[in-house]
Amino acid sequence: MPLEVMEKLTLDIISLYKYFYSFDSKRIQCSGMMKYLVVRIMQMPRKIFMMDVVIADVPPTYGILLSIH
Repeated sequence: MPLEVMEKLTLDIISLYKYFYSFDSKRIQCSGMMKYLVVRIMQMPRKIFMMDVVIADVPPTYGILLSIH
């Protein structure tokens, strides 16, 4: 998740994290991680997902992040 989106949602980083790789294999420094974030998708409003979300200071339109190192 981009840092800007996290701030707009008024969420906080829970733990530190190292780095990960973007779709084009660029190494991206991570700002941190939010553990056990509850996510609900509009297409399935009754389904709740628990996710660990990595935060990076990238533009909100950055695109997909493939893997975590």
